[in-house]
Amino acid sequence: LMEPRFVWDTRGVGDGRYGLRVTACDDPSNPPAAARSASRVSEPFLIDNTAPLVKDLAAKLAGAAAAVTGLAEDAGSRVESIAYAVDSQEKWTAVLPSDGICDSGREKFAFEVKDLPVGTHRIAVRVEDIFGNVGFGAVTVTVGK
Repeated sequence: LMEPRFVWDTRGVGDGRYGLRVTACDDPSNPPAAARSASRVSEPFLIDNTAPLVKDLAAKLAGAAAAVTGLAEDAGSRVESIAYAVDSQEKWTAVLPSDGICDSGREKFAFEVKDLPVGTHRIAVRVEDIFGNVGFGAVTVTVGK
């Protein structure tokens, strides 16, 4: 490389722990006998390109309210946020996991959607991990007259 930085697009790399070896060499500016090089391996780091999953998503209807439960799970890293939207892909409401903090790769969640109008409604759940990978799940409920 001739520039002092390199951007590595890891989207094509499998999930896992990696270390990078960086080798610096002064060959271009020295005669072969005087050229030197040195290498160093980085500390291990995590690559996670896989979206978290929304599992066991269920809704129980009680009148015009839906009690929604589920599990957010990410095999490679920590779940960072959980949110839901009703009949929308733009208006998201944050949800805390059952233990009150997103601090692991497996988080149970439960929330209630109140005052649903009569008709069929799609309740979507969005889960994001610490690397910005996003997974979705949805459940449909129908409120009767």
